[in-house]
Amino acid sequence: MSQADQILQYMMMVPGRRISTWLAYEKFHCTTLAQRIADLRKEITKEKPLLLNGINYFIDDELVTKVGKTFSEYWLAPVPVNEPLFEFKDEPEPEEPEEELGSEYFDDSDPEDPWWKEQKELNT
Repeated sequence: MSQADQILQYMMMVPGRRISTWLAYEKFHCTTLAQRIADLRKEITKEKPLLLNGINYFIDDELVTKVGKTFSEYWLAPVPVNEPLFEFKDEPEPEEPEEELGSEYFDDSDPEDPWWKEQKELNT
């Protein structure tokens, strides 16, 4: 069993259980936890979650500072219910060519024209 598989199995035993670099070294003699997590994340993401006991999980992480030292911890976190498993990418609607507006939309005619006089009387 590969180190990545051992790490995943460890996290799957109790979802939410965190693993750090030191713990990975103690339990699995793994000195490259970040790389093993990257390998696992190629297969387990929010878009392609791990289904465990009817709940979808992804690998989450957090930077933690203890005794002046900062390191990452990783764990299986449930995919939030209000977040979709995948997103539909909206394709932009094709732009419709603008129609050329006819002269009926512009008031550039002679105001003395009988038709314009009639229109003004109708609108008042």
